[in-house]
Amino acid sequence: MSEMQPPMADDDTLRKQVRQALRRYMEESRIGTPTLQVRVIEADKPRHREIPLSTLQRFLTGSHRTSDHHVSLCHDFVKELPYYGEGKDIALFGAAASSFFHQPLDKDSRAALMAALERDVLGAYEAFRPPREGGPLRLGDSHISNISFTPSGDSPWLEVQEDVFGLSRTETRQKFEGAALYAAPHLHIFLRDLFTRRPRLYTLERKTVAAEQGEYEGFEGRGHDATPRQNIRSSNLTDYFEVKFIPKPEQDVAR
Repeated sequence: MSEMQPPMADDDTLRKQVRQALRRYMEESRIGTPTLQVRVIEADKPRHREIPLSTLQRFLTGSHRTSDHHVSLCHDFVKELPYYGEGKDIALFGAAASSFFHQPLDKDSRAALMAALERDVLGAYEAFRPPREGGPLRLGDSHISNISFTPSGDSPWLEVQEDVFGLSRTETRQKFEGAALYAAPHLHIFLRDLFTRRPRLYTLERKTVAAEQGEYEGFEGRGHDATPRQNIRSSNLTDYFEVKFIPKPEQDVAR
């Protein structure tokens, strides 16, 4: 009789969630991989299944495809941790939105979309409000947020994180998370405030963005927020704004 595997044991999203929970457990417990190995085996009662140290190390780094058997063992260890599965709802939303908005993807069209995501979108950007009088961006005084796009396993959509600045443009006032879909040349971003769950949406087009310092291959379009609580008496339900994204300088990305 085969061992029971966790749901989606061969799914990249589940593997990522288990890996993230193990890393956080190690950080909060201030332990290394050898101690983690012992705890994972001891917690597997009454069987005490083995997981080689080298296998656990490779799983934590994501350098190799770990067998379902060992993923199951790690899953059993982290599944009751309070922070296990953080971000799971984003993965579910991204998958549902991709299925809802994209045409059914065969192997070739899926590969083409994944290649376009990596080529055109993947990475970190700075978001700017263009000047009201028109003309090129003035990067020194119109920077409103930093936004990054990262893969979600082998999925045809990207995970998104955005840090929105306050008036000082040096401290983060709000943090958003969500998913992005790409149908070249259009990029659709669906975000929520980490604390209030208030939505923030973007519809952008891939374009050459002109700035005083030169031209950049980025995105431009419109974003809109739900009206902030302090403006609840406003007759407007959303705040619409023009926005332009340009790639973040490489020296700032590599941290």
